[in-house]
Amino acid sequence: MVRILFYMLPSLVFSLFNILTPSAAVVVKVQGEAGLPSGSKRGKIQLKEVKVAAWALANLVLSIATQAAIEEARTSLFGMRSALKVSMKLPMPWEIVKDLSIPVK
Repeated sequence: MVRILFYMLPSLVFSLFNILTPSAAVVVKVQGEAGLPSGSKRGKIQLKEVKVAAWALANLVLSIATQAAIEEARTSLFGMRSALKVSMKLPMPWEIVKDLSIPVK
């Protein structure tokens, strides 16, 4: 759900902005017209953009499924605790290093 909310939804909004209103998108892009997905201001969706978006979504779904399978194997098959750490605060750099260096038992 977090990936959908913070990755897929903003990506979809900005992609639609680039495709549906290319003349407005050119104004806010640093690279100008070259920064548009199609490379021009014509505003038509080409098969190339659809393929790129489909592969990006497929990669996101594959990564979520892989993470879910690993978590299921860790908790159900091996009896280990979950590798996911849920917290309401951002981790400090030394906490990240500690979590990556010490194996979870």
